[in-house]
Amino acid sequence: MQRPTNINTLLAIAAMSLLLLLAACATPAEKAENVEEQVDQELGRLDKAMAQDLEPDRAAMTEDLRNLRIRIADKLVEVEKKLASNDLTKEERAEWQTYRSELVAQRDRIDRNLSAVGLATRDTWNDAKRETESIANDVEDWFKRQAEKVDTKTDRDGDRDGH
Repeated sequence: MQRPTNINTLLAIAAMSLLLLLAACATPAEKAENVEEQVDQELGRLDKAMAQDLEPDRAAMTEDLRNLRIRIADKLVEVEKKLASNDLTKEERAEWQTYRSELVAQRDRIDRNLSAVGLATRDTWNDAKRETESIANDVEDWFKRQAEKVDTKTDRDGDRDGH
């Protein structure tokens, strides 16, 4: 067997020997603490990797929710203008106020979900994603129902869906 003569090789062997000696002399509590630290480091690394993997989905969902929120904000502006008019009957004013309340409720749902998506972790991501998809579908369906109500009241097919 050939002896190592390079100083770097000797230092590396000495360092490895010291690590092995320390590991052999460590108490079970120290070994458990070392393992716990290694697990924590690995979980931290996985969290960072997961966060990077989630970012494209998080960005797309956030954009979809913001677009829905903009649609609602635009409708709220229209409703506020209508409510500011003195030409409304009591019944019409009540209908517009109800519509405004529904818009505000939908906006609040979206705001809460935007926050949940932004704060979602690896552990809560699937729930946040499911909730976002559900809310987005609910709000889209709500908009369709509102268009149908207008079509029914006016006997015209403003959304051109055939009814």
